[in-house]
Amino acid sequence: MDGSRIAATAGVLLAGVGLLVGCAGPSQPTGVGETTAVPATAASTAAPAPASPAAPAPAGGGEERPPDVVTSDPRCAPAQLEGRMEPGDPGAGHRAATLVVTNTSTNTCTLYGYGGAELYTASGVPIPTRLTRLPDPAPALVRLLPGSSARKDLRWTVVPTGDEPVDEPCQVPASQLRVIPPDETSPFSVIWDLGPVCDGGRLDGSAFYAG
Repeated sequence: MDGSRIAATAGVLLAGVGLLVGCAGPSQPTGVGETTAVPATAASTAAPAPASPAAPAPAGGGEERPPDVVTSDPRCAPAQLEGRMEPGDPGAGHRAATLVVTNTSTNTCTLYGYGGAELYTASGVPIPTRLTRLPDPAPALVRLLPGSSARKDLRWTVVPTGDEPVDEPCQVPASQLRVIPPDETSPFSVIWDLGPVCDGGRLDGSAFYAG
């Protein structure tokens, strides 16, 4: 084969290669609708879903005993306790009483803190009750042997406030006070024959103390 024929054949081959390269074109980016696989390590370290918010503590319930208060005796359950109200000396527009709580069980138990309470009618209808905490006496561990008692001071007003009526009782008369021991959620009932509690049923109460 002569030189001119060899050169022509080489030209045809080079043209074909160029045509193939031109058809291939540059690589294309990832399009919409395509997905990218997540490596296993990335999936395992993804942030967990946020936890559901904690349910609110029942009125008067919730933890009151701090971790540094250590005792081998269990806390007093509502079924172990009975209560009564001891009226105090009345003041000008104000009333006072002491809630006396007695351990009626055969086991020793403990109280620490304020607990909760709510006024009820004789038919079991709740009456608006607002509890506030008196700083004195402050919470302290009270150990109740079988038959022994603890006390809690209560203060309230009989003067109507806000839009409460002045020519009739400011609140529906109460017949019972349902008391929730500290760190518990269930109540026990105490007879209430001390009249209405004004200012929206506000009761100022101390922590339980020995007595």
